[in-house]
Amino acid sequence: LEMVSRLRKITSDIPEDPAVAARVKGWVEQAFAGFRAQGFEPERVVAMLPEPLDGTEASVRHRATCLTELIGQGMLHSVPNAEWAVYNAGSIRIDDVLLSGNITEYDIIRTLPFGGTVLAVDMKGTLLQRVLAQGMTNRGTGGFLQTFNPSNQPIQPDRTYLVAINDFLLTGRERDLPYLTRDNPDLRVRPEGAPYVDIRQALIAELRRHYPVQAMRR
Repeated sequence: LEMVSRLRKITSDIPEDPAVAARVKGWVEQAFAGFRAQGFEPERVVAMLPEPLDGTEASVRHRATCLTELIGQGMLHSVPNAEWAVYNAGSIRIDDVLLSGNITEYDIIRTLPFGGTVLAVDMKGTLLQRVLAQGMTNRGTGGFLQTFNPSNQPIQPDRTYLVAINDFLLTGRERDLPYLTRDNPDLRVRPEGAPYVDIRQALIAELRRHYPVQAMRR
């Protein structure tokens, strides 16, 4: 049996296969129904991006990008008075660039498919230093910690900081962070309730603050 292959560019000139299109439509409708049950409207436009947002693994697992900073800002806004936002780079799974123009709630779901709750945590400075140091050691992996700290002030070991953190990080399952759990005496999770939001909703709200659709259309 001889296999022959050729490279062909996928464009709109290639006719759509009706059977495949019908199957794809069915799966998309099922997925969108599931997202709507979670409170999302996948096709709704969230914002109009004036510039691309880099969500590639080669970037977000090594350094901050405009996208990672927007996620961090959204987390801070969801936890009033928080000084730090901390989340694992592995939360971002799109491994692509969100191009300028319309961005929908489905784009946010693709970016952060696992979701997760943004928690408010009182954390001792010594523990925060240890966690951030390990996050840097994890550079290049999903355990690299993305952070956002508007003040840029050095951490004081004896101070207690209010930190906005994604709930996965408090499971102790992230790379070399087994001590980062709710049982750690150097942190306290504030009571959960209505103020807590999904990290995807936090990003949606932040994008609307930065790039309101109506303002971009003027």
